[in-house]
Amino acid sequence: MKQAHGYCLKEIAGVFYLLPYGQLISDHCRGVQLNEAGLFLWNTLEKVHSRSELLECFIRYYEAEENEIPNMEADLDTFLRQMCFYGTIDMEDSQNSCEKPAYQYLEIGGISIKLIGPAEVFSENFLPFTAKSCKSADLTIEVFIGSPDCHKNGEILIRNNELIVCEGKEEYIFLFLKLKQLSEMYFNKSGTYAYFYCQPPFEKELAEELFHAIRFVYLYLAQKRGRFALHSASILYENKAWLFSGHSGMGKSTHTNLWNQLLGTEILNGDLNLMELTSCGAVIHGTPWCGTSKIADTHTYPIGGIILLKQAKQDICMELSEDEKALLVMQRLISPAWKKELLEENLLFTDRLAKIVPVFRLECTKEHSAVYTVKKWIDRLLSI
Repeated sequence: MKQAHGYCLKEIAGVFYLLPYGQLISDHCRGVQLNEAGLFLWNTLEKVHSRSELLECFIRYYEAEENEIPNMEADLDTFLRQMCFYGTIDMEDSQNSCEKPAYQYLEIGGISIKLIGPAEVFSENFLPFTAKSCKSADLTIEVFIGSPDCHKNGEILIRNNELIVCEGKEEYIFLFLKLKQLSEMYFNKSGTYAYFYCQPPFEKELAEELFHAIRFVYLYLAQKRGRFALHSASILYENKAWLFSGHSGMGKSTHTNLWNQLLGTEILNGDLNLMELTSCGAVIHGTPWCGTSKIADTHTYPIGGIILLKQAKQDICMELSEDEKALLVMQRLISPAWKKELLEENLLFTDRLAKIVPVFRLECTKEHSAVYTVKKWIDRLLSI
């Protein structure tokens, strides 16, 4: 571990602060106040770069007795966690939990992710997205076993039977009410660092719970990077991705499966498609989150169009007004909308998207005729 670039230590009226400068100010990073122990640890990071060495210096500096060492370790881990949370230290090659953590690196939709924690808590669904070690990940996710030293609170944004989402001063707080082993998640508002608390013993169920919970922070950071997730199933037809979206039970999986059965069309993702507007047009990126379909692709494809499904007694494709296109697609996004500002980001994106990507409604049955009806419509679009 080492001190992150872009922060300087300054004393103001006898109080020490780590203050951001340059690009970090542009990125709205905040200053951090240091107490006496924090000041010592920060300065010591100039000379030592491992947790064990840092702990040894910490114990020696305060001349700690044997019975005080567990508390010193806990204080050190709290300091490292907070500094990583604020981005003031680079945790590369560090070991900042009591157990030696495992590292995994992922690349999902152009976002690099570093996973820290016992290897068995991370889902096998991530394996196709494994990447080589990266010097500075966009998102660091750390898993701690046990309960946090203190339970943070904030303004409640969402509350239901399964989940409470709160906004604190510097972070979002997720409380999982019905999960067996995963209890809490915290992540900073820049979306670059998240940490989870889970309860032992490790079971296969924990990896599944964590896999789905990681999606929350990933989609938050993706949104900040201009990538938005549509609840939809997608196929690859004429070298383009075609996204079929509708309410749960509307038949998007049934429809895409029919394309596969009748025409041999490849299914890209059965549940979630990450969209982005690039200089070359709109694209989707592969993600591991694909619902119960278990069908996911790791590649990037240009978007051909978005088809909004509605069950009917006959098969017909329908044009939509410009406002309907933006609104209806926005309503099918699962990118965060916990706050007004996040909702506005979603709507701004779909408004821009609908101007360059065909969006139309398919009123359809669950019969083979539905595939041929929409295929005819798509072929007409491609010929224009």
